[in-house]
Amino acid sequence: MFKLTLKVEYALKALVRLGIEGKPLNVSQISRLEHIPSSFLEQILVRLRRAGLVRSIRGKKGGYVLAIPPTEINVLQVIEAVEGRYGLVKCMVPGSEKECMVPVMSCVLRSVWNRLQDRIVEILSTITVQDIMEEALPKEGFVKKRKVGVP
Repeated sequence: MFKLTLKVEYALKALVRLGIEGKPLNVSQISRLEHIPSSFLEQILVRLRRAGLVRSIRGKKGGYVLAIPPTEINVLQVIEAVEGRYGLVKCMVPGSEKECMVPVMSCVLRSVWNRLQDRIVEILSTITVQDIMEEALPKEGFVKKRKVGVP
């Protein structure tokens, strides 16, 4: 079964929260609002910052904000930011073909994994943080007309 890690889930929740709020939030604020352990969240935010998805603002009113509009951040980018290159199975992760026990050219499952991975990547690339925000806004009690995104 295809499963995403808790790290990916928390990263998406943090990005959605930053997009909805539209202002800098510090780790403890995001942690409290999204019920994410702060030490784990700090590690995730560092990875998101390195990937260019969030930026940090220093100072009393500082914190984290989205570095690019939520319409430009897709789920695949988030997965790769926090987990590394995506591969449905280990041998499909670019650069790890050598770790496969069966030679790539004689693997009978290779074409199946390729087709599946292509479809999954296509879907993950089309779902944006903005899409998730739009679903979250009514549940959060925010007015949809409220300006959301990068401050």
